[in-house]
Amino acid sequence: MEPRIITIPKKMLVGRRLRMSLSVNRTNELWQFLMPRKKEIRNKLNSDLFSVQVFDPDSEEEIWVPVKPVTPNS
Repeated sequence: MEPRIITIPKKMLVGRRLRMSLSVNRTNELWQFLMPRKKEIRNKLNSDLFSVQVFDPDSEEEIWVPVKPVTPNS
């Protein structure tokens, strides 16, 4: 399968935002909040769900540096 870039019509997204880093990923927290409330969204065109991440190019470097896991007795 070859990747391709296509142009699609504009979409309006409904959701929440939460600032986080790659090492402290809280995406699951956002989905746990949204999923019970998705029935409140009116005029849905379909049942598609999107997870959108926007990475700030001016972020501090430590946001991109993974945290080394702590192991017992180390």
